[in-house]
Amino acid sequence: MKKNNKIPQKPTIFQALHKALLEYGEMNRSLYEYDMEEHIAFWTEGMKKDKNDLVFVVNENNGHIAMVLITKDEKLFINEEARAYLQKTWKEQYEKNIKMLLPGMVADLNEGTFPLYGVTIVN
Repeated sequence: MKKNNKIPQKPTIFQALHKALLEYGEMNRSLYEYDMEEHIAFWTEGMKKDKNDLVFVVNENNGHIAMVLITKDEKLFINEEARAYLQKTWKEQYEKNIKMLLPGMVADLNEGTFPLYGVTIVN
C-alpha cells in the first residue's frame, strides 16, 4: 500500500483573502498587532489628507489574514469588526467590490506592501 506523504500546502494569498473576506473566515489578531498596529497613525493621517471617509488595510502571512479599518472620526475596527463595518457601509456592493479588489490585494502583498484603500462615501 502506497503512503501519501504529501505535505499539506498553505493556502495561497488569494485563497486566504477570499476565505477571510468573502466566506467570513477567521482573522488573526496577533498578525494585526505584530505587523499593522504601528502604522495606524500614518494611515489615519493619509486618510485625512486625502479626505476619505474611511481607510481599510489587509495583511497576509502564512495563510493568516488581518484587517484594519479606520473611520474619519478615528474609530478603529480590527479584523471581523472591520469586515462587518465595511459590509455595512458597502451593503449589497460588498461582495462585488471585494472581488474586484482581490487581485490588487494579492499583487500588493506579493510585492511586500500593504493593500490600502481609501473610501469616500457618496449618498
